[in-house]
Amino acid sequence: MAQQEWEKQGAGQAKEAGYGGKPRRKKKKQGVLYLLMLAAVAVLAFSLWQLSGIMARYEESDKVYDEILSHMGEEAVPVPLPAERPGQPEKPDEKGDGEEAQPAGAEGSQEVSETEGGGETEAHEQPYTLTVPDFSYLRSVNSDVVGWVQIPGTRINYPIVQGTDNEYYLNHTFSGEENTCGAIFMDAKIGDGFDDKNPIIHGHNLKSGAMFSRLNRYDRRSFWNTNRYVYITTPEGLRIYEVFSAYEMQPDTDIYYFGFSDNEEFQAYIDRVRSYSVFDAGIQVTSADDIVTLSTCANDTSRRFVVHAKRVQ
Repeated sequence: MAQQEWEKQGAGQAKEAGYGGKPRRKKKKQGVLYLLMLAAVAVLAFSLWQLSGIMARYEESDKVYDEILSHMGEEAVPVPLPAERPGQPEKPDEKGDGEEAQPAGAEGSQEVSETEGGGETEAHEQPYTLTVPDFSYLRSVNSDVVGWVQIPGTRINYPIVQGTDNEYYLNHTFSGEENTCGAIFMDAKIGDGFDDKNPIIHGHNLKSGAMFSRLNRYDRRSFWNTNRYVYITTPEGLRIYEVFSAYEMQPDTDIYYFGFSDNEEFQAYIDRVRSYSVFDAGIQVTSADDIVTLSTCANDTSRRFVVHAKRVQ
């Protein structure tokens, strides 16, 4: 009897001490859950810290370009007549025209709100209000300035620079501040600037919708229809281009060409990039024309979204 009492007492003491197995496993499970909870909180805190940093950079970049815009003038210009269309059939709008327009945000001096569907402006009916760049002021801020690009109805309304390489302006603003939002810049290897048959202009795709983010919307027929024209102002004057091709592509393909050796090479390039387009704009483009190429990251950042436009004025 004493032996049994002793065994019971010993078992009870062992259980209290954690040797019985079940309480120990319970404590271990609670410890694992606690560590997982701490890890989740740490990941959330890190993500919020990263997001706050990104938003701060967006805000700093917007302030830089808003300050530049405050020194610019504005002017109403008529919508140009459409370029010649030989009547090619249009590819269907796979994304549809019913998507809602998103807020344009800070638009500088632009009069037209950002549009994606309906209400296409008839030629010469409602003039666009365009920014008129003051190149004397712009040169005083940055001597690399070569032009100003804007697409009425979108947030694209920025000075264009051309540096000595294609790296600096990926993470520096027009005013020279280090910022991952960067600047809109012409490819550094183009020696003839806007006199080249195909000047290539790069800009970031930002989640804020700034810089060249809106180029990706040219995969929607409704957006294309209401934002057909690209306006580029150089010190020599205003150039108007009409979009004829837009598509997503790998960055290491045959799309970033310039300085063509002859008309045949240029025509082959035009035909090739037209064949890539998500829609057939029905615009005739030949080697006698001048074009411009605008490029940004696609939403899949390993790819690029490219827009080509023909000079119509």
